[in-house]
Amino acid sequence: MPSKHRLYIDGVGNSDLQAARTNPNHRYLSLTGVIVSLDPYAHGYTALFGVPPKDVSVVNVSALGSAGAIVSTVDDVARFYRALFRGRLFPKSLLRPMTTEVVHAPNAGGRAIGLGVWRHPLSCSLVWGHDGDWLGYWTRVWGSANGTRQVVISVNADTDSLGEAGSAALQRLENLAYCG
Repeated sequence: MPSKHRLYIDGVGNSDLQAARTNPNHRYLSLTGVIVSLDPYAHGYTALFGVPPKDVSVVNVSALGSAGAIVSTVDDVARFYRALFRGRLFPKSLLRPMTTEVVHAPNAGGRAIGLGVWRHPLSCSLVWGHDGDWLGYWTRVWGSANGTRQVVISVNADTDSLGEAGSAALQRLENLAYCG
């Protein structure tokens, strides 16, 4: 899930992650589950180093900068994206380019890249949001462009652990969770 909040923190010009904890937008959105920490949070598992999958929760991902140092709950991720797409974080004039200046991403399964968000095709709709894959973790947040409908899925295993069948099952879950 790391990249979701990094764009937000970097976007408001705050490079001090500890100061980001007191950002007024966190209080405004009631993001109570967002913490800035290098401590392990949810245990993540990977089969990259062999089977059975290894617990990689203690891997320090601070090399990813703010993307690796932010831990959040799925509720807060949903709240953040809902506020983003409803125009509560930025004026519509700043939000509009995020979803209109889009570049098709090669080899990305029909996805396109906006400014900080992905456009992703599901069986019922094109959705907006982001993914977060890292050693031991698989996360997706997708929602409507107006912020009225969304889904957040977080799994504590990566694609190396899930294999092709598991990854395909998670793609079906994305569609089922959002489209019904």
